[in-house]
Amino acid sequence: MKYFIEGYFDSVSNSLGSVNAEYVHRLANEIVRVWQRRGTIYIMGNGGSASTATHFACDLSKLTIAGGRQRVKAVSLTDNAAIVTAWANDSHYEDIFIQQLIPFLEPRDLVIAISASGNSRNVVKALEYAVEAGSATASLSGFQGGAVSRMTDYPIVTRSDNMQVIEDSHSLLCHGLALEVCHLMERMETDYPMVVGNGGIV
Repeated sequence: MKYFIEGYFDSVSNSLGSVNAEYVHRLANEIVRVWQRRGTIYIMGNGGSASTATHFACDLSKLTIAGGRQRVKAVSLTDNAAIVTAWANDSHYEDIFIQQLIPFLEPRDLVIAISASGNSRNVVKALEYAVEAGSATASLSGFQGGAVSRMTDYPIVTRSDNMQVIEDSHSLLCHGLALEVCHLMERMETDYPMVVGNGGIV
């Protein structure tokens, strides 16, 4: 007898198996480059993906701390309930992310969208602004990738038609990305060990 949960685990495994590992590696490298140029990583998503955005920003900010290394600047655009609800109430829900980016986004930054469907209008609108601003963009989506997979520099798609499977796959991907970023930083420091006191690489 096979239990339901075993089939679910198989579905998550299959979804992760559909991911192009090279694309994940490229995104990890871009995150490191943003860190090197002291840019900021902005992460966004709706519903369960909002929680994943918060978790990913936490891991990128804290998991990567080591010695005198400069800190990674990662911000989840889902975390300020006051600003999110203000824009949703006074303007449109589709403006909740773009309006947070407008005062701060710079070309050296990276905007990451987490969207199971890949078609959430507030996410797409913010990405459109990021492209216009000259920032790097990335996306984690499911199903067939959606609009975000066609408009971002670093699209990662977990192939599944199950929302929970996609969201779990994205959570695991974010853990893997954060750990790979740590690995790349450590390797860089081994190859180029000269680090100034404030963590800036010489």
